[in-house]
Amino acid sequence: MRIGSSRIRARALQVLILAVSGLLLLGHDGPSEIRSMVRMDDGVHLNVTVWHPALPPPEDGWPAIVFVHGLGGSKAAAAARRAASRGYVGLAYTVRGQGRRLNGAPSEGYSTPVGDREARDLRAMLDWLRGNHPVNPERIGITGNSQGGLHSWMAVAHDMGIAAAVPQNFTADVSRAVTPNGGINPRAIVPKNPPLAYRPATVAARRELITAYDVDGLRSVTARQDLRERLRGTTIPVMVQFAFEDGWGVANNVIDDFRALAGPRKLYLGTGGHGSANVASEVRFRQAWTYRWFDRWLKGERNGIESEPEVEIAVLDTWQHMSLSSFPPPEVQMTTYYLEGAGQKGGRLAREDRVDRTDYLQRSSEVATVDPSRAFTSQRLEHRPGTGFGLSEFYDARGPLRGPNGILTRFRVDALRYITPKVEQDLLLIGIPEVQLAYTGTARKRQLALRLWDVDESSRTRRLISRGSMTSEIESEEGRAKRIAMGATAYRLAAGRLIEIEISNLDLDWDYRRQAWRRLWTIPVFEPGEITIQTGEWLFSLLRLPEYPVHEER
Repeated sequence: MRIGSSRIRARALQVLILAVSGLLLLGHDGPSEIRSMVRMDDGVHLNVTVWHPALPPPEDGWPAIVFVHGLGGSKAAAAARRAASRGYVGLAYTVRGQGRRLNGAPSEGYSTPVGDREARDLRAMLDWLRGNHPVNPERIGITGNSQGGLHSWMAVAHDMGIAAAVPQNFTADVSRAVTPNGGINPRAIVPKNPPLAYRPATVAARRELITAYDVDGLRSVTARQDLRERLRGTTIPVMVQFAFEDGWGVANNVIDDFRALAGPRKLYLGTGGHGSANVASEVRFRQAWTYRWFDRWLKGERNGIESEPEVEIAVLDTWQHMSLSSFPPPEVQMTTYYLEGAGQKGGRLAREDRVDRTDYLQRSSEVATVDPSRAFTSQRLEHRPGTGFGLSEFYDARGPLRGPNGILTRFRVDALRYITPKVEQDLLLIGIPEVQLAYTGTARKRQLALRLWDVDESSRTRRLISRGSMTSEIESEEGRAKRIAMGATAYRLAAGRLIEIEISNLDLDWDYRRQAWRRLWTIPVFEPGEITIQTGEWLFSLLRLPEYPVHEER
């Protein structure tokens, strides 16, 4: 909502008179807190806290930042207070139907979740802030993590009059996060007693879709919340922050969000999202970068951030920072490694400059179908879930890995592994690894999970570099060749290590510190069957790695 300058001054003066009395009651020793219950257009009240800076507002009002919390949480009042100490009005509110956790300050109503109702609430909250506090209505920003990240995207996509946004740890394309590459994210499961209020019908509908493994139905429901197409052409300054190993999905999604933006933009890729490593130095960097962004676009400070490279990455584990012009950077070369079967459960990865590619290049123009009879080797991946346990039991148990109803007691993890010789020098991977597989199968619904490993033979440990999966329905046993994009990554592989690509029947996450499985990335398929991978350098089964020249590292 845009307001003329005369109306701005009149409103600011009116609100200032009302606010000063409250500030005097609260004192001048620091930022001042104001708590309210704000009524939405349907009568639901949301719990709000606003912090004002200690100093009087400028003539045109303070700049302001709205903070939105993660799903099931409650208002981020501490963050709003910190903003006030930096010269901003900070507003934090509890999203409807949430705030029940840890004796929080709940808001009324039901969570939809994160739908049109929440977008209307957000617009109303921004209007309430403009009309009831001495803020500059044209200098309001928004940020938040997870659900708060999606709300930040909402404010941009629905043109709510904000001046800058910093969405953290969520994509603007909800359906891609919920249904990754034909599968279903286990985070879509609603627990029996969630820390937020859902309508019973919402819970029942979600359960029905997931227990039927109805990807199309689930995608159609969540696609109503997708915002990326609305982002195209927007000129609002946006800084996107996401973790390479975020538990809600691969970074590829937010990279596509970032590319849709037409105005000033920044992209951070490193850590800090759902289940990723909590690194103190990265927390400090993200917070400092966020405030530099807001200081530039809300306060008008000429701090130079808009002229710096658009992309900042932190390399996994070392957390070395690199400033890039794009992601992946133009210096990256995609190097091909062919899968060559040498044993029953795997074989080797042969780098392209060490095989004869002539026959492959002649045949690689058409990869839609393959002729399994021409394969050098065929290797079988078995899929054998236990009887008496299916998607309904999985949903109700919320998919534990271990225990009586755990996935690892119901499935045998089967895998084909293809591995390189020891790498001769340090290798820096920056970008999106790709796998292309020629395969056939016996089950109607199939799932292939891909994991890219850094293997240390001396210590017998391994570190996950990237992952991806594909879930599909096939009506015939005709051979297929399928390209699968793995998750974006930035990773340094030391000389002497091995690279391994693992093709598995379960999409599991690896805790490299404990050297154990810790969670599921994709709900498994509960249909028995077999998948056969055809290998040989000309038969389309290969791995492509985004290799960055180490000597040009910045």
